Amino acid sequence: MTQTNIKKCIAMKLKTFLLGGLFLIPFFSCENSEEFSIVQTETELVAQIEIFSETVGSPELKSLSEQNEFQFSGTGHFCLMQNKELGKPMCTFEKIEPRDGCKLLLSDAGTEGKMLSLKLKWGYLPKGESDFLMNDEIDLSSLSAVQKNGNIEIDLTSIINPMVNCINCNSTCMFKFEITGEASFNNISMASLTIPLLVSEKIYYTRFSVF
Repeated sequence: MTQTNIKKCIAMKLKTFLLGGLFLIPFFSCENSEEFSIVQTETELVAQIEIFSETVGSPELKSLSEQNEFQFSGTGHFCLMQNKELGKPMCTFEKIEPRDGCKLLLSDAGTEGKMLSLKLKWGYLPKGESDFLMNDEIDLSSLSAVQKNGNIEIDLTSIINPMVNCINCNSTCMFKFEITGEASFNNISMASLTIPLLVSEKIYYTRFSVF
């Protein structure tokens, strides 16, 4: 064997050894996710609620009344994990805090007529369950409401804390909202529940160590 061939043979063996070593590195490395940072994001959770209404009582009785009464209801959902501003890879939700501005907006309510009653019920779907765990109804009739531009806006700041605490403890679950009420008009077609939040996420940084 010539000297040139010997050098080529040695080079090929070294190349094979190096490639084999690179292939074996993953088997002798350890994933380490101890490094992380806390990131805070201001965002809003919004549940869109389609409203359905019907006349209360029989048409015969209502024809004798000074004004009709309409019963309305609707259901909406949201999940924190579906928020595009949140849920980054390799993260966990650390803390969820309410911010000012939580409101229920009833669209197309018109400028005339009167809201006679309004109630809100909410709950969440526990993991592995098929039925939502619902809380008791909350009467919203006494809360501050502003009617403008054909819409009715209701301030939910005073009742939002238990809801946010539940979201904080069940951040990956789907939440459900039901509103029911009665009014002297049946124009409402949509409602939206908006909850401003400050969400703290722990984001992990993955690195590999070689033994």
